Amino acid sequence: MNGLKIIVESCVTDVLSIIFAVIVGSLFARVRKFQFVAWLVIYVIADDIVGLIPIVFHWNVGQWNWIGQIASLLLGLSIALRFFRRDETGLRLPRTLHEWWWTVGGIVVALLIAVGPALVGSGTHPSTETFAYEATLPGPVEELVFRGIGMALLLKAFSTGESDRRAEWIAVAVTAVWFTTGHVLHLDNGQFHVIWARIFDVFPMGTLYAIVRLKSRSLLGCILAHNAANTLVETIAAFRF
Repeated sequence: MNGLKIIVESCVTDVLSIIFAVIVGSLFARVRKFQFVAWLVIYVIADDIVGLIPIVFHWNVGQWNWIGQIASLLLGLSIALRFFRRDETGLRLPRTLHEWWWTVGGIVVALLIAVGPALVGSGTHPSTETFAYEATLPGPVEELVFRGIGMALLLKAFSTGESDRRAEWIAVAVTAVWFTTGHVLHLDNGQFHVIWARIFDVFPMGTLYAIVRLKSRSLLGCILAHNAANTLVETIAAFRF
C-alpha cells in the first residue's frame, strides 16, 4: 500500500500542476482542443507509474532512480516517435545558424542562472554517482516530458489553426508554470508542501528551456543546458560542503 500511495501522490501532484498551468495559459487564450490536454494528463500519469515502479519495488541500484528514469525516457521516445513528427517534439538537431545560436546561448544562460542559488543555497557534498546522474539523465528525461511531448500537445491544444505564433508563446508560458509547479509542490502523506525558495531558480530555468526549445526547434539545447546547470550546481556544492 505504501508503494501505491507514492505513485498516487505523485500523479495527483503532477495532474494538479498541469491543470494549474493550463488555467494560467487560459488567461491569455482559451484552450481550443481539450482532448490534447487530456492526452497530456494521461501521458504524465503513465510516466509517473513507469518511473516510480522501480522505487516502489526497490529495484534502484544506487542512490538515484536510474532504472525508473531510463524507463521513463524509453516510454517518452516510443510515444514521440510513434505519434508525432520529429519536429513537433524537438527530436532533431538545430539546422540553421539562428537555431544553433539559441542552442549555445541557452547553455550559457542556464549556467549563469544556476550559479546564484548554488552559491547561497543549502546542500550536501555530492557523491560520484550524483555527478554521473546529474550529467546524464535529468536533461533528456525531463526535457522530453516538458518541452518535447508536453509542448507538442499544448501547442495543439491552444492552436487556432491560423496563426501558431500566439499558441507557441502560450505553450512556453504553460510549460514554464507546469515545470515550476511540479518542482515546488509536493504531496506527502496527504499534506501539500510548497518549497517557495525553489521558484526563484526553477521558474527562470523552465522559461529559458521553453524559449530555447521554441527558438531552436530542437531539444538539444534544453537537454545540454539542463544537464550542464545541474552538474554546475553539484560542482559548487562539492566545494562548499
